[in-house]
Amino acid sequence: MTDVFFTERGKARLDELDSAARERIETKLREARDWPDHFLESLRGRDDYVLRVGDYRALIQWERNEDGSDVLYVKSVGHRRNFYDREL
Repeated sequence: MTDVFFTERGKARLDELDSAARERIETKLREARDWPDHFLESLRGRDDYVLRVGDYRALIQWERNEDGSDVLYVKSVGHRRNFYDREL
């Protein structure tokens, strides 16, 4: 199983969201722990990945380890209308 950690910025951005959006993102992150290849999309020109959750996005750094103990670092979270301009 993949571990999920939040950077300070990622946690702060998540805490800024309303409780319904926050819960949906946390649920999707729990699902992505079991099957990250299915849920994460790589960003062109970057080493980061994005997790789509309805109108919200999470910017994720995916550390793949040879022993299978992958780690996801949630770097930021936000609404899609300004996420790509503000976070990338």
